[in-house]
Amino acid sequence: MTLSFDEVVELDACFAELLDADRTDVTARFALEPDDDPLEFDLRTPSRWSELPRLALEPTAPRTAVVGVEPLLVVHDAAAAIDFYARAFGGVERARDSLPDGRIVSAVVAIDGFVIQLCDDFPELRSGRSGSPAALGGTPVTLHLTVEGIDRFFARATRAGARVLYALHDVSSLRRHGVVEDPFGHRWSLSSAAPP
Repeated sequence: MTLSFDEVVELDACFAELLDADRTDVTARFALEPDDDPLEFDLRTPSRWSELPRLALEPTAPRTAVVGVEPLLVVHDAAAAIDFYARAFGGVERARDSLPDGRIVSAVVAIDGFVIQLCDDFPELRSGRSGSPAALGGTPVTLHLTVEGIDRFFARATRAGARVLYALHDVSSLRRHGVVEDPFGHRWSLSSAAPP
């Protein structure tokens, strides 16, 4: 059996079934990057399960398939990021998959009608390379969020600890815009909704 790291796997439903099956080869393989050599784990050896993130998940909510693009933010402390996005943007945690050591493999947070995913940095699964903006010295990506009540939304984000990169200002008689950076190095472009 080959699993991709991004597949959502429920331990009780999938692996328990495999372990109950009369099979001699019960192996999971995954790789984070297409060019990486896949890591391989014998599922009949529970002592190795903590080394395979998807085998030790503790889901907080069932996952549903989503069609479309969702940004996946890598951060140095995903639990703190979830808390920050709740305070700064009114984010609501929809799901969280954690390892026994507390690191978050995947979390889903809804913010004002759209969804982001985030995870802790796992350099050990990326050939020792870190993927968070803090480790990379920044990010070339800016997330754009269009909201109602932009002044209140922008103020809430800065009170929660977002750093202002571009102050909120009028870009036309109809729209306001500003850019903040969250404590984890991700930039957010915030804009008012254009009237109909």
